[in-house]
Amino acid sequence: MPATTFETLPMGVIEFSPEGEHIRFARSNESFRAFMKKYFGLDLTNEMIEYAVPRTGQGSLFIEKVGKCRKNGERVFIEEKASDGSTVNSFARRVGVNPVTGRISVVVAVLSISEPDEGTTYASIARALAADFYNLYYVDLASGDFIKYSSSVGGTGIAVERRGKSFFEAARIEALTRIYRDDQERFLNRLTKEKILGSLDESGVFNITYRQMDSGTPCYVRMKITRMEDDADHIIIGISIIESEMKRREVEDRLRQERVLLERIAALSASYIVLYTIVILELCHISKPFLVRCVSMKIPVQIV
Repeated sequence: MPATTFETLPMGVIEFSPEGEHIRFARSNESFRAFMKKYFGLDLTNEMIEYAVPRTGQGSLFIEKVGKCRKNGERVFIEEKASDGSTVNSFARRVGVNPVTGRISVVVAVLSISEPDEGTTYASIARALAADFYNLYYVDLASGDFIKYSSSVGGTGIAVERRGKSFFEAARIEALTRIYRDDQERFLNRLTKEKILGSLDESGVFNITYRQMDSGTPCYVRMKITRMEDDADHIIIGISIIESEMKRREVEDRLRQERVLLERIAALSASYIVLYTIVILELCHISKPFLVRCVSMKIPVQIV
């Protein structure tokens, strides 16, 4: 943000009505009032004026993201296009709830304003990443400190979920509770600092697919790790859900196997009048006898 435009960081407190349908700008500094006047045409001189929450048009995306703070206390980064085409990047977090009125206060800080010709901003990159990954980690390789961001799948915003230390140790501990048991050993063997750096040095990327148990049932996810451009001491880790992709692969593999079987049957069909398909089902905890079902005749048979 140009220093000639605002000498101090524009900051304000937005107060939501209990039902979330109305807002008022309860407190703000001079820079924030000047910012709102210039880019959104709002005069915040009277702090008691209430505004209806916009659902469409100018400011609607901004209020939608700030509304997440009102509901669940998330910290969010917001990118909004101003009327002149400038890109406004802001940060918001919930600061309190009035126990008497039920009104919820959210503090907003304007981090930067990019002119229309300044190209891609940090926030636009974050939004693009958030559309593909539901968890993002920013990791300092030297100290092990990390920041975890989260987003709704396919969403357009990210929220700071937590900060931590000793990423690799924390990831190994988390693996024992969040990763499907059959995949834990392979995950732990591969997710070491040495192996990740080796893969990054060799190919520029580290990928691993495994099943996660966040919803109580195994769900396929993919972890992708890359280095920050021009900053070898930091890496970005993205985790995306690929359940539909894996199911599609399973269907394709099954169809491929069935096609091979049909080709073999076709090769035999010239020599036989009748062909039977037999499915052998192993009984639980018993190696023999096996139950044999002649599919074409629907007659169960036991082999002793």
